[in-house]
Amino acid sequence: MTRVSLLIVMVFVCLMTMQCCSGREGETALVILEELEAASGVKDPEDRLERLDIFVKNHPEDYFRRLAYWESFKTIADDVGSLERASEYLDGVLAKESDHALRGNLLLRKFAYVFKKNRRDAASLAAEMLDGGEVSPKLFLYMAYYLESDDEYVELTERCLKRALELVSDGFLRSRILVVLGEFLEEQGRRDEALEVLRKAGMDAFSGGSLGEILWEEGEREIALDHYIRYIAGVPSGVESVPLDSLFVLVNGDMSGLDEMILSKRIIDEGPLEQHAFVDIEGRRHDLADYIGDNLVIIIWSPT
Repeated sequence: MTRVSLLIVMVFVCLMTMQCCSGREGETALVILEELEAASGVKDPEDRLERLDIFVKNHPEDYFRRLAYWESFKTIADDVGSLERASEYLDGVLAKESDHALRGNLLLRKFAYVFKKNRRDAASLAAEMLDGGEVSPKLFLYMAYYLESDDEYVELTERCLKRALELVSDGFLRSRILVVLGEFLEEQGRRDEALEVLRKAGMDAFSGGSLGEILWEEGEREIALDHYIRYIAGVPSGVESVPLDSLFVLVNGDMSGLDEMILSKRIIDEGPLEQHAFVDIEGRRHDLADYIGDNLVIIIWSPT
C-alpha cells in the first residue's frame, strides 16, 4: 500500500502570544509544556508518576494532558516493568475521558507500543477495539497502516479501513481513507472494487495517482493521463514516480498545453470549507465558524 501521510491541519491566526484558554490563569502553553517536561524528566519512576499525576490535576482540560497520560503509561511499562499495570492505568484514564480524539490518540499509542513487542497481541487489541465502541476514524486508519505490513492480517486491515470509513464525517479525511482503502484493494487483486472506491475519493490528489496507474494499465490512457495530471498538480513531488512528460507526449504527440493543464487543476474551488474544529500549535481549539467573514490562512503540513 502506498504510504499516504495524513496531513494535519493547523490554524495559525496571530494567536501565538495569547494565553492558553485551557490552562490556569496567566499560563501560556509554553509554560505548561515546560511543566510537563520537568515532570517527565524526574529520574525516579514513582516520583515521576506522582509529578505527572499532579500535572494532569493542574490541567484537567488541557490538550497536552494526553502527553502526560502517555508518559505515565511508558513509565509504568518500561521503567516499572509492568505492561499489565500500565494497561490498567490507561483503562482508568479512558474510563473518565470522553473526548474521542484523545481516546483514539492514546489507544493508537498503546497499539503501536504493543505492535513493536508482539504483533499477535496487537492484532487482538485491534480486534477488541473493532468490536468496542471507539469512534475515532484516525485510530482505525492508523492501525491499518501497521497491520497491512503483515500478510497474516489482511482481513483485519480491511476491517479497520472500513470501520474508519463508517465513522468519518470530515470530507477531507474521508477522501484520505478512501484512497488508502482503494490502494489496499488493488494490492489484493480486487481491481474492480478498488476503482469503485477510488472514484468516490473525488478530487483528492492521491486518488489521481492511483487511478492513473490502474487505468493506464487498463489501456484507458486519456482518462489515466487526466488523473495523473490531477495528481501532479496536487502533489508536485509525484513527478519522481510518474513520468508525466513522457506519458503526455505518448497521448498527445507533444508537450503543448501540459503546464496550463497542471495549473488549471491546481486551482480548485469546492465551495466553503465544511464546519470543522482545529487545534493550533498551542493546544487551543478553533472552530471555522468563528472566522466567517475574516481572512484566514490555514497552513497544512505533515509531521512525517
